[in-house]
Amino acid sequence: MPKIALCLSGGGLRATFFHFGVIKFLRTAKILDARILDQVTHISSVSGGSILAAHLVANWEKYIGSDSEFAEVEVDLLRLARWDIRGNVIRRWLLAFPLGLLFRQLRLTKFLQWEYTKFYRGLALRDLENVAGRTRPALHLLTTSFTTGQLCSFSSEGLWLWSPDKEVTKPLQASILPLSLAVAASSAFPPLFPPVRITSQMLGTRYSQLPQEPEYLTDGGVYDNLGSQLVSRLKREGSVDADLLFISDAGATFDWEIRRRFWWVYPRTVRSTNILMKRVTDATLRAMDTSGFKTVVFPISEIVPEERLAGSLPPDLQQRMSDIRTDLDSFAGIEGYLIRHGYEVAYNRLVAQSELGVDLSEPFTAFANTSEVWDGKRVQAASVLLQRAQRLKTGLLNFGDWSFYALIVKVLLVAGVVLYLPLRIQEQAVLRKVNTPVLAGTAETRAITITNATKNEAPENQNASATSFDRVRLRFLNGASEPITLYWIDFTGNEIAYGRIEPGESFGVDTFVGHLWVAKTGNNKVLMRYLVER
Repeated sequence: MPKIALCLSGGGLRATFFHFGVIKFLRTAKILDARILDQVTHISSVSGGSILAAHLVANWEKYIGSDSEFAEVEVDLLRLARWDIRGNVIRRWLLAFPLGLLFRQLRLTKFLQWEYTKFYRGLALRDLENVAGRTRPALHLLTTSFTTGQLCSFSSEGLWLWSPDKEVTKPLQASILPLSLAVAASSAFPPLFPPVRITSQMLGTRYSQLPQEPEYLTDGGVYDNLGSQLVSRLKREGSVDADLLFISDAGATFDWEIRRRFWWVYPRTVRSTNILMKRVTDATLRAMDTSGFKTVVFPISEIVPEERLAGSLPPDLQQRMSDIRTDLDSFAGIEGYLIRHGYEVAYNRLVAQSELGVDLSEPFTAFANTSEVWDGKRVQAASVLLQRAQRLKTGLLNFGDWSFYALIVKVLLVAGVVLYLPLRIQEQAVLRKVNTPVLAGTAETRAITITNATKNEAPENQNASATSFDRVRLRFLNGASEPITLYWIDFTGNEIAYGRIEPGESFGVDTFVGHLWVAKTGNNKVLMRYLVER
């Protein structure tokens, strides 16, 4: 019975659902009377492929179990189609901003990890281990070191740092790490998500055991978007004894971008990353013959002839599959097409590999339906749906998520503050300007005499002037035996000196109802507090 190594490429949730279709076929098809999926001993995955691979190995007994058990994990996986992972992450990050600049727990990649924690229900890497009574495939979730530029991977044993110069014999202890963190590191697409930070404290190891402290890990597709290079290396080093290598390739289609100017940093970065991943993928495929495996690739770009599999998706729809966006937003409504296409591509490719001895005696009717009619109206409707699925979304609009409404409230509050403050400042400036007393001429309307006896003609609790547009002209007369200084108390309670008045002299001011005036001697004795009234 052959042993099989399986590679699941990157490509966001598009890859996740396409790969699931491949898995669904491998669960049904047989080689030497044994189901192909049962013969998988090693799995290597990247990004969107890691989302499925972690779920696959964590629930391995159900994936290879009864039809009802498989239906259970299928329903669980399909929740992701409506989960809107990327949108949830962006909305919660914006809701927490700018606190994320200060607290690492409120940054984009942490929110991504929290989304995966909910999906994997808090499992750790050690939960992928083989224990008594069960045998699971060895899984490597691939990631790329931003620190060294080298390939790294998470397995049930820990964190592997794959140096190209020497053989790696054992990993760093990391089995206690959350499974969600490993998947987040594998799928942290660099233009959007910062790399995952790994420290010796997180690993539970000594500081000296981590070559770089901290280690920063990003999307595994930056190094190898197919996920096959590590399996080929392990095969050469004798750590993998599989005979067959199956590669499910749902990577992004690369085409010319003639009309786009790439004026903004985000699309420029995405385009640069896609070019890099494309070159890495091409180089990997060219080197495939040296891997030591009998290799079969299941590409999402495959067009399955209708005569090969009765009831397969029409070619018009199949050719749109590889153009579907590769993010982590909601995929509701198109996940079924991707799963079906993955199933049919796997069927088509294994039919062509007659030397493998794949048992096709049983009808594969998971999707095929000879009575199914794909008339023009139905194909057009499905084509429009898949064409819409090519467009990237903003990630903000989601009426089913509480954080969307909280974000609206925050935006309104921030907008209110941003609009209110300048208006309030301008209003205060205008009020201050029009309410500031000025020296007046001799034609006063009200005379105030200051004497040696203290006078208090203002409420005790009034310590500042009030704004008003009722102008009053006053003349202050110094009837005391010594010079005095006249102060206007402004709107915040500050004393503004308006001048010195010698005994027997006076001067007038234009002031306003509600203004407070204070007269003091040279030794700061208050001779008068006066509130301007109507």
